[in-house]
Amino acid sequence: MKNIILLILLLTYAGSCREKTTDPVPTIDVGSPDLKYDQTRQLKVMQGSQILDFKSYIWKIDDESIGTVRADGLFTARKVGESIISVSEQNGKLLSQTKIVVTPYSTLCTEPITERGISSAAILSRERRSLNSKLHTRLDFFGENEKVKKVIYELNSQGNLEFSVLVLVNTKAVYEEAELFLTERYPTHITEEGMNYYLNDKRDQAIYVGKTNENEFKISYTPQISGGLRKVQH
Repeated sequence: MKNIILLILLLTYAGSCREKTTDPVPTIDVGSPDLKYDQTRQLKVMQGSQILDFKSYIWKIDDESIGTVRADGLFTARKVGESIISVSEQNGKLLSQTKIVVTPYSTLCTEPITERGISSAAILSRERRSLNSKLHTRLDFFGENEKVKKVIYELNSQGNLEFSVLVLVNTKAVYEEAELFLTERYPTHITEEGMNYYLNDKRDQAIYVGKTNENEFKISYTPQISGGLRKVQH
């Protein structure tokens, strides 16, 4: 009799354990990690191998400068960068979140320091390229690869940054890559006097591909002032 009671208790315990088995935690599937600035991606809510009805949830992205996500989970990339995508139930309860990354076509170079007014000492402490020459009103660094000849920081009389310039190898291929490099990082651009200017999201800086006085290709990062685009000669 005791053995029968013990068996019943064991079967009851095993049944209660099975009842406590929980479903897999829902996750967001962003698909292939190779997502570019000019692409879209249908995001999915997964529970294990099951695709949930992702249209019935609330989608949100933390940084809309990177891209936007529609109510049905369709993500449209805007520029290179990363942000957090979250999906919630209709009552606002967070269901899942994940990082989404927009990767570049071009890794031409590391962009220069561009904060106007920053001191030469701060530039020297942050710039990772090798210093070529140092003057009171100018810092020159060697380029980090065969496509970038040098990086120039033009300073004012107090030794603070006015604008930054990347001097490139003078080939059509590098010019075209430079335009792509800027396009996928600065979605806002305007054309003035036949030249394409890229604006940062704050619209306080214009970046353009031009020519130096020595007829070399350059990318200039110039602060903007009231009254229109500000061009620099170099």
